[in-house]
Amino acid sequence: MNSLMRSAPLLAAAIAVCALTGLYLLGGGLWLCLIGGSFYYVIAGILLLVTAVLLARRQAMALTVYAVLLLGTMVWAVQEAGFDFWALAPRGDILVPIGIVLALPWVTRHLQPASPATRLPLFGAIGAAVVVVGAALTQDPQDIAGSLPPVAENAPEPGDAHQMPDEDWQAYGRTQFGDRFSPLKQVNASNVSKLKVAWTFRTGDLRGPNDPGEITDEVTPIKIRDTLYLCTPHQILFALDAKTGQQR
Repeated sequence: MNSLMRSAPLLAAAIAVCALTGLYLLGGGLWLCLIGGSFYYVIAGILLLVTAVLLARRQAMALTVYAVLLLGTMVWAVQEAGFDFWALAPRGDILVPIGIVLALPWVTRHLQPASPATRLPLFGAIGAAVVVVGAALTQDPQDIAGSLPPVAENAPEPGDAHQMPDEDWQAYGRTQFGDRFSPLKQVNASNVSKLKVAWTFRTGDLRGPNDPGEITDEVTPIKIRDTLYLCTPHQILFALDAKTGQQR
């Protein structure tokens, strides 16, 4: 291996990457199969290990084996994800670059037979991958086409959405426009220091054994008329009397 590193460092690196990636995919693929998942990763792991062995023996058949892997991956990926670029990318973002490296002359010139024809299957597989990625970039399966409804006659002006009782807080930002400020004037800079706690309500929703290390109970309560609504970290909704804090 040391002599190979000196005479063909890129080939040696390719062998190591194919072998390690193959072992990783084979091990993970076997575990996935045991829990009812796809067989693809087992097959991909085996083909990568075969590629690594053939490269170590300096046999050009390694390029053909890898071409089969790359083509099979493209077919499997499209069947699973369609022509969705962001779903296809994780399925080929390692294998395609490896294939490009294997097709470089710094690797292929050390393989036998040295005929340029031995690289054609790999070139074809890389070309197919480029076509698949190119097609995926022209589409957006997540896009939802639609149109805005026509403006109704006598539709309320946007300002009408602000018309709620001054003491209400009906959305996260008070209104759907996110105003965030209350129009109430009774509390101001001159008397805010005199405010005292009117009531306290405890939800009893505490951090459980399976919760993350940090769990917070911070919420913007919603007040509509005489009722205050709030939600706890475990999605328990409470309705309280806004004046007394008694649970309803």
